[in-house]
Amino acid sequence: MRKWFTWCLLTAVAFVGSGCSDDDDGGQVKLAFSKRTAVFGAGGGAVSINVDAAGAWSAAQPEAGWLEVEYDATSMRLHAAANPSSEVRQAEVVVTTGDYTATIDVAQEPAEPVTLDVKGPESYVFDSEGGEILLSVASNAAWTASVDQTWCVLSTDPERGLATLTVAEPNTGDKTLTATLTVEAGTEVNGAKQTFSLSQQMRGENPYFRIPGAFSITADHWMLRGVDQGAGTRGSCVIEEDLYNQYFNLSALTFDGQGEPMRMEALALNLPYNREECYVSIPLGQLLATFEEKDMMVYLVAINVKNSTFTTGSGAVTGVVSDDFRTITLHGLPEEYQTLGLISRKISDTSQVGMFGDIYYPSGEGIVLAREAASASPASLPVAFSSVQRGDVVRLRAHTTGRINRIEQFN
Repeated sequence: MRKWFTWCLLTAVAFVGSGCSDDDDGGQVKLAFSKRTAVFGAGGGAVSINVDAAGAWSAAQPEAGWLEVEYDATSMRLHAAANPSSEVRQAEVVVTTGDYTATIDVAQEPAEPVTLDVKGPESYVFDSEGGEILLSVASNAAWTASVDQTWCVLSTDPERGLATLTVAEPNTGDKTLTATLTVEAGTEVNGAKQTFSLSQQMRGENPYFRIPGAFSITADHWMLRGVDQGAGTRGSCVIEEDLYNQYFNLSALTFDGQGEPMRMEALALNLPYNREECYVSIPLGQLLATFEEKDMMVYLVAINVKNSTFTTGSGAVTGVVSDDFRTITLHGLPEEYQTLGLISRKISDTSQVGMFGDIYYPSGEGIVLAREAASASPASLPVAFSSVQRGDVVRLRAHTTGRINRIEQFN
């Protein structure tokens, strides 16, 4: 490819200089050159040309600043600086003897076009608590990067092709912070540039801090002793912050009953949080409460109320958070176990498993946690453990798929 390019340059400069003659009118040679054209690579260099003249001669310095000429009685030497641009450069050297002139045509190959590739989207959003973003930068030239705001700190490692953006402080203000990251490579005449928008959301915009609160449990179907009691709101719970951006706690889980509501207050249930898709996972088979004085452990499971069996299914129910953060809709109950409920297991004899017969259990795909208008803090909610003692306990058959063993591991 380079040979082809050089041949094209030689042809071009030869055509440009073809109108010059080295002879006088009588045919006597006044000037002779070992070469009439010179082609430099993009990196520059030097070319020597022998000169045979009938008398004293001189070579003028070219107007092009990138080319210099030095000469003595029998030769000249052309020096070309590196070509930083992506364009071909051309010049000519004028040689004079007496009243006669001749030219040497010079060309220089262009520099390789600078390439710049920064892996990633055109914009980056930091959450309110800060964080770090690592960018991969690839270029065939030296590159630099800069950020125009101080809330975001930039560090670069050109040798490894890395740029790191770090936000160390939370944004507790009342507006989103913005900045621009600029990455540049090469020079003004042969360079490349990419810009990226940066922002840090306010804490009030952060989904993790918008999800917690007190919720009522609504459903299209509520089951009591295996009979559908219709739609309504017959339960509540509280979702609290836990490990940032990874977990929430589900506490004060309460189901209404024919008597007092049944409330699970002793243990908080960890809810894994998917920040990218904004949903929580409600584990099935997790221990909710232990009542040693009543020889009882309580678990949250999926129940088939028609045949009194239960399962932990795939291990969790997905709670999808609405765009306005007012509701969390549950999905993923196993097909034959469409009721979300509680089972009890004796501490002294874990083979004794039952469910509470006078508690309403939500059923079907229409189970929704609806944010209460005025969320009370968990500490202000009443405790009603005594209700665990009352009510019928309906004996459950052991599910033969091995799901029971999963629950036994949580005791």
